[in-house]
Amino acid sequence: MGRKRLSPSSGRSGGVVEDKREGKWTVGLRSPVWAWTALLLVLTSILLALLAFGPAPGFPYLSTVPLGGLWSGAFLFIIALVVGSLFASQLAQGLGGKFPLRRAFIAALLSAMPLGAVLVGWRVYTTLFHPFPVEGVLLAGFGLTLWLDTILVAGIAGPNIPRSLPAAIIEPLLGMALTLGFLGFSLSYLGETLVFFLLPLGAGSLLLYATDRPLKREFGLGSVSIVRPLFDHINDRDPEGSRYMEDFFSRASREGDLNAAVLAFGQKGHIDVLWLVPSVHPGPFAEIGASDLPHKLAFRLSSQAKEVIVPHTACTHDQNLPTTEDVELVAEELRKVTRDLSFRSNVSSTPLLSPHPGSVVRAQALGDAVVLVVTQAPAPSDDLDYAVGEMLREEAIRRGYSNPIVVDAHNSFTEADQSRGSIPFGSPASTRVLEDARAALDLVTRQATVGPLRVGFARKSDFTVARDGLGREGLAVTVIEAGGKRTAYVLFDGNNLVQGYREKLLQAVAGLVDACEVMTTDNHVVHEVEGGLNPIGRKRSVEDLTQDLKGVLEAALENMAPAEVASAKTMVHRVRILGPGVTFRLMTALTDSFHIFWMLFLATFLLAVSGELLVLALVP
Repeated sequence: MGRKRLSPSSGRSGGVVEDKREGKWTVGLRSPVWAWTALLLVLTSILLALLAFGPAPGFPYLSTVPLGGLWSGAFLFIIALVVGSLFASQLAQGLGGKFPLRRAFIAALLSAMPLGAVLVGWRVYTTLFHPFPVEGVLLAGFGLTLWLDTILVAGIAGPNIPRSLPAAIIEPLLGMALTLGFLGFSLSYLGETLVFFLLPLGAGSLLLYATDRPLKREFGLGSVSIVRPLFDHINDRDPEGSRYMEDFFSRASREGDLNAAVLAFGQKGHIDVLWLVPSVHPGPFAEIGASDLPHKLAFRLSSQAKEVIVPHTACTHDQNLPTTEDVELVAEELRKVTRDLSFRSNVSSTPLLSPHPGSVVRAQALGDAVVLVVTQAPAPSDDLDYAVGEMLREEAIRRGYSNPIVVDAHNSFTEADQSRGSIPFGSPASTRVLEDARAALDLVTRQATVGPLRVGFARKSDFTVARDGLGREGLAVTVIEAGGKRTAYVLFDGNNLVQGYREKLLQAVAGLVDACEVMTTDNHVVHEVEGGLNPIGRKRSVEDLTQDLKGVLEAALENMAPAEVASAKTMVHRVRILGPGVTFRLMTALTDSFHIFWMLFLATFLLAVSGELLVLALVP
């Protein structure tokens, strides 16, 4: 059987070493090249010097600086911000953290904002009312810088809060020391310095420890401790950050046994198209654990077949795999099953059939295998519970199909109510799924005829997450001709499809095949965009998707050729999964941390500001 690609895809070879990333998209604190940030810091230092020491009508501030006026003032800020950042970067690394210059400089720029705000406020006050010494104001400004540095640097510099604090305090502490050295030392200024140092440090530390508690209580690691590894993984795919995040999820995992199935088409013992259908949810996010599962499995089994696709099956976030090792365990079991496949050329088969209008389940018989496709579209359609999938598999086995392939099409997303599409075990929706599956199985059993199969395949993979909302496996179409009728399975490598788009896509190709279903892989790597949610169709228009589908489907039809079929099922034993309730606990803890952070962010800021204003008012 031939195959066709409409565009180059990621190069694959045997083994388990990942190939180069394609279509990488970053989110979060992605800082620019450190040299440009350093230049911005120098310019910011000059601007702060103008605010602190530049002249104004009636107030010759330049004369208050003993070492040459404005430029010595700029020198003060340059040393505090630029040199302080250099020291902070090295100190964090020496204490077991990771604080590259680009992050240290961007943190210094952010922490200079409250210092600038204090100086602007002081300028306005002295212009409208009466002169006020700049020395105490500078000390207060560096105190607020310390408050913000404590919050910023703790999450992105050190392995934990106590070991990150030295890197957080060095820049404002250096600024305070230079202020005393440049503008004159006195006991009153020393007292102010102690207050302006301890009060913001305490306020910032209080915020961090309170924010840390919800996640630490649930999982043993606090929210702050995962910020840096999270940024490292998302922005750089840093191995250390990725390993830390996988270890975090592994702490909350449990062992489970998961069903898996394979469906293969080929000729003379060579597999042209291989469907891998493990009961693994492609999350939790980014490329942690089982996220980007379609690409990870396709890469790992690329030596077994010319083309590999990974449809979504009955599973939820409970079946997320926490680590890469767990993905490899699943891949190895699938390799074993694939190596032992036995192909047949004439099998009892049908096209994809629906038992009645509006059925949420359609079925196609393929020898010992039967494909059961579940979708509630045009209503919202999301995750199908693992237990519901088990019920469907048991129904198929009772009817003589030893290798049932349950596919959750996962193809109708609405942001208005994201929970409506899920089908939990024991719900009315699951009862409907079971009843329609029984009817579909009975129908294909009655109508199956023995004969040869023809199969065609094509793929388009020149998509990116950022531009198109699609992962590296792109758009793949498998066309199966059975009994003279052609069924097209359309698989987009993404997380769900904008509601209503499935119907438009099906209508666009209605004249090309006898039956068609549009499916998505539920790949969570596509959430690495601003805002997180990224269903197919949000970034790439339905018109463009239609043209993509038509082109790939036509190429698959051109590729049609006689094919043998083989299928198998297996069980992956003792693989780690997140398990019931873990995702809910994680989201609840993160939500609590988020709310606590923003509440205390304002509260501790007001505490630091009011305390500093009180000191400035009371100390002569």
